[in-house]
Amino acid sequence: MALRTLARSHVSHARLGVLTTKDGVVETPSFVAVATQAALKAVDLRQVPDLDCLFVNIYHLLVAGSVDVISDAGGVRSFMGTEKVIMSDSGGFQVFSLKHGTVHDELRLSPSLKMSAPRSRKNNNRILRPSDVKVTEEGVTFRSYRDGTRLFLSPEASVSAQKSISSSIIMPLDELPPYHTSS
Repeated sequence: MALRTLARSHVSHARLGVLTTKDGVVETPSFVAVATQAALKAVDLRQVPDLDCLFVNIYHLLVAGSVDVISDAGGVRSFMGTEKVIMSDSGGFQVFSLKHGTVHDELRLSPSLKMSAPRSRKNNNRILRPSDVKVTEEGVTFRSYRDGTRLFLSPEASVSAQKSISSSIIMPLDELPPYHTSS
């Protein structure tokens, strides 16, 4: 991967450039459409031919059990029916948000997250609590918001999943500290 700067603003320091990946070229700055679960919502990819890059999220693909399906389909571009550059996120923000909640929750000093999702057909009112998320040096264990299944995400597992779907640009697992953390 290579980034070539074509121009730079002396006022704002903004850059105009070209990012070259193994799968294609992205002119920067660029509008990157979010296809969180490897699908654009309400838009056919043929309607956006000038779009250079799409963004998928490994957290959502892991929770949905889609990583192996996408890998078996020949990778995310094949699965989506596109040749566009695919950028994948590690899922760190989503996982650590489960632990810390939103900034709004933190500012209100809420004792637990107020996110409901189906756990099973018998119990459609699964409440996710910070205690459902365990962070260690190795990674993070959390429960699926879909069915309550315990999942584990480490930096290695995140990168491995992103490689298995053949992402063009891979983001490493990042840790999201709580909003109220001071330096």
